[in-house]
Amino acid sequence: MSLLQNSIVVIAVLFTGCGFHLRGDIDLPPAWQPLEVQSESLPLATQRDLQRMLDQANVKVVEKDAAAQLRIISENIKKKVLSVDSFGRVYEYDLEYSLNYALTLRGEPAAAETGEELTADLPGGIIALSGSYRFDPLAVLAAQDEEQRVVSELRQKALQQMMRRMAKFKARQKNQPPDK
Repeated sequence: MSLLQNSIVVIAVLFTGCGFHLRGDIDLPPAWQPLEVQSESLPLATQRDLQRMLDQANVKVVEKDAAAQLRIISENIKKKVLSVDSFGRVYEYDLEYSLNYALTLRGEPAAAETGEELTADLPGGIIALSGSYRFDPLAVLAAQDEEQRVVSELRQKALQQMMRRMAKFKARQKNQPPDK
């Protein structure tokens, strides 16, 4: 083997040994599957992006009787003027995107006679991102397209961040010492 091939093998072994994963590689625990997703109040674009990410992570999504439940509580987009030109016309907008979610893990029945289930609320939260774009009053349609592109990018980044947080919680849970 050449020096280049040996170097590539050594680097690959080092990366896998330290737990390195590609950014898009999300590994949710089997205990969270199947997963129930509640996101009916969201725009179709957000539901579609979330479904695509769950499919890429090989997460089985069901409508009921799931081991875990992911609730997308809200999605908000605020548009603010970022800068104006010398005539007082809007030159640039800032978009603030936020995604509020919660994750619940359902457990085994607490008592056979009551049929109650133990549940655990796992860390959810709010993911807030922002982006900006220039507004040209002479090209309003192009500015609207640019706004939609920025919103789409922010949405995808927020959903990816949510999936990474869920995967990190799994890794943290696995590395915790057992209770005594």
